[in-house]
Amino acid sequence: MKLNWGTGIAAAIIAFMIFILFMVFKASMTSTDLYAEDYYQQELDYETRITAKKNSMGVEDGVILELKGDVLSITFPPEVDSSIMEGSVHFYRPDDARFDQRFPLTKGTYEQKIPLEKLAPGNYQIKMSWTEGTKPFYTEKSFFIPVK
Repeated sequence: MKLNWGTGIAAAIIAFMIFILFMVFKASMTSTDLYAEDYYQQELDYETRITAKKNSMGVEDGVILELKGDVLSITFPPEVDSSIMEGSVHFYRPDDARFDQRFPLTKGTYEQKIPLEKLAPGNYQIKMSWTEGTKPFYTEKSFFIPVK
C-alpha cells in the first residue's frame, strides 16, 4: 500500500487530536488548590500585613527553626516572647493544601515545639504572626521537613 499526502495529513490530525484529548484528561486530574479559601478577605487585610512585616524587620532574623529529633523547634528571641499576647504558626504547603496546618503560639515560652508526626514531609512556607499588645508582627520562613 502506497501512502500519499492525504493519508499523512489525516494521520497527523488524528495523532494531534489524541494528544489534545490526553492533555485535557491529564489536566482534569490535576488538583487546583486555591492559595487560600478566604483570599478576598486577605486582600482587604493586606495593608495590615505590610505593617506587621515592617514591625518584624529587626526580629525575623532572631526567629530560629531547627529539627530536634521528632520535633520542630521554633525559637523566638527572649525579648519578643515575653510580650507575645497571641499568635499562630501556619505551615503552608504550596503543592497540596491538604497538608496545611495551623498551630497557636504558646504564651510565655520562647521555644515552640511542634511534633513532626502532625506534619507530612515536604517543603513548607512557615508563616508566623503574633501581636504584642496592639502591635502586629508577621514573618515567613521556608523549611523542608525530610522523610523519616
